[in-house]
Amino acid sequence: MILKKVAFSILLFISLSHYSQLSGNAFLFGQTNHSGIKAKFISTGGTAVTDSAYTTSLGSYSINITGGAYKVEFSKTGYLNFNYNNNATVILTNTVTLSNATLSLGTPVSISGGSVSGSWTSNNTYIITGNITIPFGQTLTIQPGTTIRFDGNYSVTANGSLIANGNEWNPIRFTSNFISPGPGNWREIDVNGNGSVFNYCIFEYCTFGLNISNCSPVVTNNEFRNFNGIAILASGCKSLISKNWIHDYKSDDYAQGITYDYTDSIIVECNKIHDGGGYGIRPYGGGIVRNNIIYNIKSPARGYAMGCGAGTKALIKNNYMHDCNSGFWIYENVTPIPHPYIVNNTISNMLYTGIEMNGFYASADIVNNIFSNCNIGIYQSAPSCTPMCTTTPSVVSNNLMWNNFGGNYQGVQVIGIGVIVSTNAQGNPVDSYFNMSQDPLFIGGNPPYLTSGSPCLNAGNTFYSSNIGFDSTSICDVQVINVKDVETKTTQVKIFPNPSNGSFTIVFNSVVLNGELVLVNALGQIVLSQVLSQGNNSIYAFELPEGLYNYILLSNKQKIASGKLFSQV
Repeated sequence: MILKKVAFSILLFISLSHYSQLSGNAFLFGQTNHSGIKAKFISTGGTAVTDSAYTTSLGSYSINITGGAYKVEFSKTGYLNFNYNNNATVILTNTVTLSNATLSLGTPVSISGGSVSGSWTSNNTYIITGNITIPFGQTLTIQPGTTIRFDGNYSVTANGSLIANGNEWNPIRFTSNFISPGPGNWREIDVNGNGSVFNYCIFEYCTFGLNISNCSPVVTNNEFRNFNGIAILASGCKSLISKNWIHDYKSDDYAQGITYDYTDSIIVECNKIHDGGGYGIRPYGGGIVRNNIIYNIKSPARGYAMGCGAGTKALIKNNYMHDCNSGFWIYENVTPIPHPYIVNNTISNMLYTGIEMNGFYASADIVNNIFSNCNIGIYQSAPSCTPMCTTTPSVVSNNLMWNNFGGNYQGVQVIGIGVIVSTNAQGNPVDSYFNMSQDPLFIGGNPPYLTSGSPCLNAGNTFYSSNIGFDSTSICDVQVINVKDVETKTTQVKIFPNPSNGSFTIVFNSVVLNGELVLVNALGQIVLSQVLSQGNNSIYAFELPEGLYNYILLSNKQKIASGKLFSQV
C-alpha cells in the first residue's frame, strides 16, 4: 500500500513537471481596454499541445499548457498579428512570464512587389515584401495615419507620383516590420517622377529615407530617425526641403542628414538635425542653406555639422551649429572659384574646429560669423599642391572670435589675419578685415541670443547683414508634436508688450475651451505652458532667457493662433 502511494506521488510529480504555467501582458496600441487579444501557443512538435488564452481589459493573460516547443502569436481583428520572439520557436517549461506584446492598428495588406498605384488607406497596414514601383504617369496616394512596414531590404521606386501628405495629428509612417527593428532594415524611397509630396511623414529604420533624382518633390515637416545612411539625398532637384526633424543616426562615419548635388536652385531651411554620425548637411553645387539648427554630430572620424565638397558654391547663411566635432569641413574645390559663402552663422562648442579647410583649392568667403568656445576657430591645412594652386580663403572678414582655447586662426593664409590694427565704427578693436576677438555677450553667456549691448550688432558686412552671427528673428515657425492645427479666422489675439520685459498680457475675444498658451524656443523646445481663461491673461516669464520665442494658443489641444514674441529681460 505504501509502495502504491509512493508510485502515485512520483507519477503526479512527473505529470505536473510537464506543464508550463504561463502569464504575460498584451496591449492594443493607443487603447485603454486591451481585452480580447488571443494569445495562441502553437505546437512545433514533440510533447507540446496547441492551446490559447485571451487577455483581460488590463491586457493580462495566463494559461497552463503542456511543456514543450512553441511558437507564440497574438492576434485580434482590426490589428496586426504580433509574433513573439521574431516568430522563432521558444521552449516553455515550468513557470514562465513572457515579455509584453503590443499590437498595431490595421488590417494587414501584403504587397509582394511589382507595380502599384491608387490609394492606400489608414484602416490598413501595408506590409512590403518585395521591391515596388509606381509607373510613369500613375499616382499612389497614401492617406494620413497610414503605416507602411517593410519586411526586408526593399525599396519603393516612384517613377510616377507618390502623394504622402499626412498631418501632425495623423502622420504617415514608413517603418520596419521586424519585431526588434534597427537601422538598415529596409532600403529607401527612390523618387524620380514629378508631383510627389512628403509632408508629416515618419521615416525610421531605413538606410536612405528619400533618394530624389532630377525632380522636385515637396519635402516638409517630416521626421527621419534611426537610419544608417542618408535621410534625404537629392540630386538635380529644385526642391524646398524645410522643417524636417532628423536625429539619431550615429552608427556610421558617413551617415548624413541632408545631402544634395548638381543643382543651383535647392533651398534647405529650418531643419533641426542632431545626434548624428558623419554630417548634418552636405551641400554640393549651389542653392541656399539657411536657418537650420544642427548639434551633437559626432563620429570617430568625422562629425561635421556641414561638409562642403568639390564645386560647392552654396550660400550657407544664418545657421546655428554647436557641440559637434567640427562646424564646417571645406575640401577639394575644383578651383578657388566657385566656393561656398559662409555668412552669419553662429558656431560654438566644437571639439575641434569651427571651420576646417583642407585640400586643393579649399576656399570660402567667411563673413559675419561668430566662433565661440571651439578648439580652433578657423583651421587651414598648409598648401600641399604645386604653385599653380592655392588654399587661401577668398574672404575672411567681419567675424567675431571668442574663447577658442586652441587659437582663433591656425594656418590661415591671409596676411595680418587676427592682428588688431584699428577700431570699427562702434569703437571695438578689429584687424585689417574687421574681424574682432572679444566677448559676444550672449544672453546668460550661452549662444545664440545676443544682448542689446553685444559688439556683434551693427558690426557686420552690410552686403549680407548689419549684424554678426545667427539672427534669431529669422527662425522658421516650429512644429508642436501632437497638436492639431485648425485654421480659425474668428479668433483675434493681442499680446503686449512685444518685445516683453519678462511679463506680458494675452487677450482674445472668442470662446476658447480648455485654453492653453505654449512658448517654444529656437531649438523647438517647449519652455512654458500655462492654462488660459477668456479675456486678459497675465503671463510671467522672468526666468526665461532673452530671445525670440514662438507662442501657440490652443483650444482643446487644437492650435487656433500663433505668432512670435521677443523677450527682453
